[in-house]
Amino acid sequence: MADFLNGNKIFNTFKEQVSIYLNSYSKLTSLWLLPYKLKVIYTLLEKNMFKFFAKKSITLISIFSLFINIISPLALAGQIYAQEASPAPVVEEAPAPSANPGESPVPTTNENTPAEASPAPEVSPTPEPSPVVSPEPSPSQVSEPVLEETANESSPAAVVDPTPQEQTSATPVWQNIADKEFTTSENVTLGNEYTAPQNDKVKVQFTKLPDPSGKLTIKEVKLTPEEMTSLGAFSDTAYDITSTMSDSTFEYDLTLPLPQEAQNKEVEVKAAETEEQISQATEVTEQKEKKTQDTITIKGLNHFTVFVITTPSPDTTQRVLINEILPNPTAGAEWVEFFNNGTTSVNLGAGTGWTITNSVGSIQSLSALGTIPAAGRVVFDAPAGWLSNTAPETITISNELGTVVDTVTVSLIAPGFAIDHYPLAGESVGRRTDGVNEWLIFTTPSKGTANVVPVVGGAGRLAEVGPVAPAGGLRAGSPNWYRDNNNLTLELMEAADANGISAPVEAGNPFSAQIGFGAEGFWWSAEADLTTSAGSALLVQAIEAAFAGESAVDGEQSSFARIRIRVDVGEPGTYIVTYPYGQKTYTVTTPGVRAINDTVDIGCFAQPGVSCDQVGQPNFSTLLNGGIGPFLTWDTFNSTGPSDPALNIGGRRYVGTVATPHTVKGSPTGNNFFRIQGPNIGGPGINVIQTNLFTVTGRLAGAGAPVITLHGANPVNVLQNAPYTATEDAGATALDDVDGNLTANIQITGLPVNTATIGAKTVTYTVTDSAGNTATATRTVNVVETSAVDGVAPVITIAGNNPATVVAGTAYIDAGATALDNVDGAVAVSTTGLPVNTSVVGSATVTYTATDAAGNTASLDRIVNIVADNVAPTITITGSNPVFVFIGGTYTDAGATCTDNVDGDCTALIITSGAVIDTSAAGSHTVNYAYTDAAGNNTSVNRTVNVAATLPAGLVEVGPVAPAGGLGAGFPEWYKDSNALILDLMEAADPHSISAPVEAGNAFSETLGFGAEGFWWATDADMATSGPNGAILVQAVEAAFAGESAVDGEQSAFARVRIRIDVGEPGTYTVTYPFGTKTYDVLTVGPGFEINDTSDIGCFAQPGISCDQAGQPNFSTVLSGEIGPFLTWDTFDPNPVLSDPLLTHSVTNRRYVGDGITPHIVKGSPTGNNFFRIEGPNIGGAGVNSVQTNLFTVVGRLDNAVNPNAPVITVVGANPVTVLLNDPYTAVQDAGATATDV
Repeated sequence: MADFLNGNKIFNTFKEQVSIYLNSYSKLTSLWLLPYKLKVIYTLLEKNMFKFFAKKSITLISIFSLFINIISPLALAGQIYAQEASPAPVVEEAPAPSANPGESPVPTTNENTPAEASPAPEVSPTPEPSPVVSPEPSPSQVSEPVLEETANESSPAAVVDPTPQEQTSATPVWQNIADKEFTTSENVTLGNEYTAPQNDKVKVQFTKLPDPSGKLTIKEVKLTPEEMTSLGAFSDTAYDITSTMSDSTFEYDLTLPLPQEAQNKEVEVKAAETEEQISQATEVTEQKEKKTQDTITIKGLNHFTVFVITTPSPDTTQRVLINEILPNPTAGAEWVEFFNNGTTSVNLGAGTGWTITNSVGSIQSLSALGTIPAAGRVVFDAPAGWLSNTAPETITISNELGTVVDTVTVSLIAPGFAIDHYPLAGESVGRRTDGVNEWLIFTTPSKGTANVVPVVGGAGRLAEVGPVAPAGGLRAGSPNWYRDNNNLTLELMEAADANGISAPVEAGNPFSAQIGFGAEGFWWSAEADLTTSAGSALLVQAIEAAFAGESAVDGEQSSFARIRIRVDVGEPGTYIVTYPYGQKTYTVTTPGVRAINDTVDIGCFAQPGVSCDQVGQPNFSTLLNGGIGPFLTWDTFNSTGPSDPALNIGGRRYVGTVATPHTVKGSPTGNNFFRIQGPNIGGPGINVIQTNLFTVTGRLAGAGAPVITLHGANPVNVLQNAPYTATEDAGATALDDVDGNLTANIQITGLPVNTATIGAKTVTYTVTDSAGNTATATRTVNVVETSAVDGVAPVITIAGNNPATVVAGTAYIDAGATALDNVDGAVAVSTTGLPVNTSVVGSATVTYTATDAAGNTASLDRIVNIVADNVAPTITITGSNPVFVFIGGTYTDAGATCTDNVDGDCTALIITSGAVIDTSAAGSHTVNYAYTDAAGNNTSVNRTVNVAATLPAGLVEVGPVAPAGGLGAGFPEWYKDSNALILDLMEAADPHSISAPVEAGNAFSETLGFGAEGFWWATDADMATSGPNGAILVQAVEAAFAGESAVDGEQSAFARVRIRIDVGEPGTYTVTYPFGTKTYDVLTVGPGFEINDTSDIGCFAQPGISCDQAGQPNFSTVLSGEIGPFLTWDTFDPNPVLSDPLLTHSVTNRRYVGDGITPHIVKGSPTGNNFFRIEGPNIGGAGVNSVQTNLFTVVGRLDNAVNPNAPVITVVGANPVTVLLNDPYTAVQDAGATATDV
C-alpha cells in the first residue's frame, strides 16, 4: 500500500494544490471540474515537498531526440516513465531471496520503494503526554524492473552524477533535494548563467528579477512514448524547472540542447502550462535562435511552462511503423512490412504522397498499398537490389507533408537490436512483437502476419512440478523435481553432491541434516560473467529452494525461479542486455558499481510457519510462471542418447558441472549467450561484449532405481503341500522419486511356490522406472514339514489409542489393528463391535481377531469410552457491539451466528430476546442471544443498545463488507461516527475523490473502482513555520492493501493521524489538533521534519490474507483509532435543505462533507478544537511562539445506501393554530407539512 508505506502522498501538499488551482485553473468556473484537475496534477505535487511554500510549482520541460527515431525508445521511455517517483541510480528490482544463488529469498519487491520519511534530527517525546507512533508496514512486491532509486523525502539524497560543485565562477552551488532534482542554495541574481547539474547545455540566465528574488529548481524527468509520438518530440529526456517567483515578475533566456540527430534541422518549440498538459502543447511566440551547433535559445520568457522541441508541424495522427524487413530473399522480392500502431486506419493510397527511402536516398511511392487498418499490416515489395543487404541499412517512411514518420537502421549496435549478424538469405529482421522496440532475427519470416518470437527446442518455461518429498527424508517438504518442455527432469540436489551449489547442512539443525542442505538448495542454475569497463557483469539464472527465514525450517519451504542481472557501468547511456531467456533495456544516468542491478524472483514465498504448498498460499507450481525454461545444458549433453562422459559422475547424470564454464544449448530464442550493448561497455570504442560460457548445475532425476518394500514376513514359513500363491503372498509396493507409485508395475516371479518339496524357495519382485532403472527384492518362503506343527498364535497390534474416547452424539471412527504371525507373516484381522453406539454415555468394546494357517487364534479388545458433550456452543454477534441509536430512531438487529462441536451450525436455532427496542427515550437496552445444545450446554451473549440524544465522540460502527464483483469489493461499505454521519468508500472516478486511480491492466482494481488506496474520509491542514518545510496535519480513514497494488484478499483499513513539523530551533513543542494534543521535545534541528509522527490504527493485511478473516483483526479495529466524529465544513448540515449547496453534486445528487480542494472552516471536533495549532519557541519566526490555522481541506461523501437520519418534516402555516368551538378542522383546513430526506 504505497500511501500507507511511504507517507500519505494525498495530503502532503494540499497548499500547493490550492496554489496550482488558483494560478493554473483560474479560468475554470465549474466547481465539479476543479477536483478533477486537482487529481491530474496530484502526482507531481507529492514529489515536491521541499517546494512546499513555492508560490507556484509549474513545469518546465525540454525534450529532444530525432523524430525519425521516435519509435526506437518507446519501450525504454515507457519503462522509465512508469517509475516517476524513482531516481538516478539503476537499482535492484527485487531484493527477493538473495544476493546470488547462495542467498535466501523474499517475495519480489522493489527495495527502493520510497520509505516513510524519517527525520534526520533526534526527536524525543516528553513523558507527558507522549505520542505513540505506529510502525509502518514494510513494502510489498512489485513485478517490473525498477531502474532508479527514490530519495528519502525528509532528508537530502546523495547528489547524483554529475556531482555539482561550488565553483569559482558566478555559477551558484546546487543542492540535491530529490531524485535528479536540484535547487539553488541561494536566491538567483541577474547576470549569472545557471547551468543544470544534469546537463551542462541546459542554461537559464535572468534579465529581470523581483525584489526579493527566489530560488531556481531544475529536475530531469521523462516523457511517455505516447506523448513523444503525439508531439513529434526529439527525446524522452525532459527538464522540469520550478521557481518560487510569480509569473511576469521576471524575465529570462533559456538554452536547451539539441542532440546530434536534430542538428542542422528545422525544429519547433512548443509549450504547455503543466507537465500533465504536455500533449496539448502549442508553439511558443517568444524569440528563438540557434545559439550554437548543438543548442537552441528562447529569449524573453516571463513564465515557467513546459517546452517541447519537435519537428515542424508534425502529423500527430500517423502511427505507421516499419515492422519487419526481408533484405535477402531466397525467392521472390525483397520486402518491408508496415504496422499501424494506432487506433484508426491510415491511408497510404494514391494521391496521399507517402514514400519510402533507402540508405542511398532512392525514393519509392507507397500508393499501391492502400489503407492500413488499425493494428493492421501492409507489405511493400521492393525492386530487386533496392535494399543494400549490408549493415547498417537505413529505411525511412515519410507522409504526404514530407515529415519522417518512422526510420529504422538495421545494425548490430543500434538501440533495441538484439542481433549478432545481418539477416542471412531467407532471414528477416523484425520487432519481437508488432510495434515494440526490440528487434530480432527471424529464421521464419512472418510477412503480413503478426511477428512471433522464434522458439527452438520446445516452448519456453517449465512444464511440470514433481511430488513433494515426504517427511523424514531428503528434500522433505519440497518438490522432488521440476521438468521442462523438453521432458528434462532435474531433482533438488543435496549439499553433499559436489557438482551442485546447495548450501551446506546447518550444524545443530536436525531438519537441515535430514533434507540434505541448508538455507537454500538448487534444482538448476546457470551463471555467466563478463568484464566491463567499470568492473564486471553477472548473469544468474536459477531454480531455487529456500525458506521463510535464513535457516532451514520445516513448514516454511519456498521455491522460485530467479533471473538476476548486475552490471558495473562506466558511463551514462542506454544498455541492452540479451540473455538466453530474453532481453532487457536499461537507461543508466548514474554509472558505477551495479549501476544495473535487476533481480526478478517468481514463485511461492513462505511465511513463518506457513509453507508454499498449503491452502491459501501459492503452491510450488507458481514457479512454472517464472522466466526460466527450458533448462540450459552443456551443448555436449544428450538426454536420450550418449552424452559427454564428463557429465556421468558416480552413476548419476548431470547437465553441467559447477567447476567448468562451458558453451550451452536450450535457449528458447536461440540466444545461448550473455551479451551487453552500450557505450564503451568493454572499454573505449568497445560497445558490445559477449560470452557463451556458462557454469551450469543440475542433476537428472530418476537416476536412482525405484524402492521396493515387501509387506509381511520375510522369510515366511509355509507347511508342506499348503498353498502359497499370490493370494497368500503379502505382496509389495514400489515408489520412484520421479514416476511416483509403481506398485502396479511390479513383476513377480516364483509364484505359486512349489510346496510339495521341503526347503527354501524364492519369490522375486522386479520393477523398472521410465528412466530404465530397475529394482529387485526377494522373499524367502521356507516350506516345512507338516509335522512341524505351528502352535504360536498371531500377535495383534491395535492402531491408535486404547482406550479411545468419543463425545456422545458424534461418530466413532476406528483406527483398526494389524496381526503378524511367526509363520504366516501378516494375517487378516476381523473386527466386531462396530459401529459403536455413541448416543448413550458409557463404554463399548471393539474386538479384533486373527487366525493363522495352523488355526492358532488371537483376539484383543479396544475400550471406547463415550463421554458427555461438555463443550458449549459458540455464539458470535454480527455487527457492532455496543450499538448507538438516536432517540426516535429505528433499531434493526443484525443478529448473530452459532456453531457447536456436535450440533454443527446452530444459527437458525438461536433464541433472540430484547431485539425490539423502544427508542422513544434515552436508555440502555440489552439484546440476548442464547442456545442450548443437545447435551445441555448453554451459551448466552448480549448486545448493548444505547439510545441517546447524543452519542459518544468517535467512530461507532462499521458497515457490511461490499460483495465481490462490485465497487469497494472486500472493504466495508461505510463507517459511521457518533453524530450518525455515515460516509462511504469513494471510487477514484468521483470528482471529489482522492482515492488512487484505477491501475491499468488490473481487473480487480477496475472492479474495485480505485488503485492502491482509497478513502472514506480525510482532512488536512498546513501552516508556515520557522522551518522551510512548514507543518502538515493529516487525518484520514483509509483503505489499502498488503502491497503497493490492489490485490483481492489483501484488503486493509486504518485510521491515520499524521503530524509533520519543520521547526527552527530545539525546544518543547505542543501541538493541538481536532482530535487531541501532543507534546514533543526536539533536541536537534536539521533538514526535513524534526517532528514526524504517524499513528495508524486498524487492521493490516498480509499477502493473501485480508483483515476480515479468522485470526486477523477485523475492520472494526478502525473504530479504536483517534478519528471521530468526522470533521465537516461548518456550512454542512445533515438536512440537505439547510446544507451548503456547494456540497451537493448538481448531476449525481450525491452529498459531501467538503469539496476536497477548498480550505474551509470546519466543525466536529469532540474537544471543540476545530483548528491546528503549534506552540513552541519562535515557531512562527522571531518572537512568535504560536501559529494556528482553522482552515482544512475535507474529503468525504455521504453513503447513499444507508440513511442515518429520519426524514425532516416542516409544518406549513401557524403552529399552534386557534380554532373556534364547533368549527371544522379537517385536512381541508389544515395547512399540511413538507418532508425531506437525505
